[in-house]
Amino acid sequence: MSEQTYGGVSQTTGATGTGAAAVVKDEVQRLAADAREETSRAVSQAREQASQLAARATEQTTQRLDSLATALRQAAQQLETDDAAGFGRYAVIAADQVEKVSGYLGGKDLGQLVRDTQTFARRHPDLFLGGAFVAGVMLARFIKSSAPETGSTSSGGYEPFNPSRISGFDDYDGQRTGADSSTGGM
Repeated sequence: MSEQTYGGVSQTTGATGTGAAAVVKDEVQRLAADAREETSRAVSQAREQASQLAARATEQTTQRLDSLATALRQAAQQLETDDAAGFGRYAVIAADQVEKVSGYLGGKDLGQLVRDTQTFARRHPDLFLGGAFVAGVMLARFIKSSAPETGSTSSGGYEPFNPSRISGFDDYDGQRTGADSSTGGM
């Protein structure tokens, strides 16, 4: 028999070491439980932060949509007084639709919006995928237009051939200048 210490616990074991194995097993289980608890806390905290962020974004979007609806109504009034073609009516319809969207977003939390989006995607997959494609294209164009330029060219790093940048050429007609201009560079 031998006496061994694991994690501050002294065990007397026989030749098989079953006591030490039990201590190690208990320690591993305790560490795994601690890790699960920490992970659960981190996930819960991340969900709460995401929910708060989504609520703020929804509130800001609702406010902006309300401002847009107000601007559309003002434009509709102006069009109705100035224009006889009836464009003011279309601006009123657009303002009504924007107000509907604003009201819808204002009364929903993140979970409800996700469920509604999933339901819409199941009922109308063609419209959902088309909308996702259009949104992706618009997002890519926005990102591309707002990205700072990385070089002196605006065509994605490509610059057409310019002979004047090569030593020995002074213009685009290919005529050499300098000491070896009499031999033509041969």
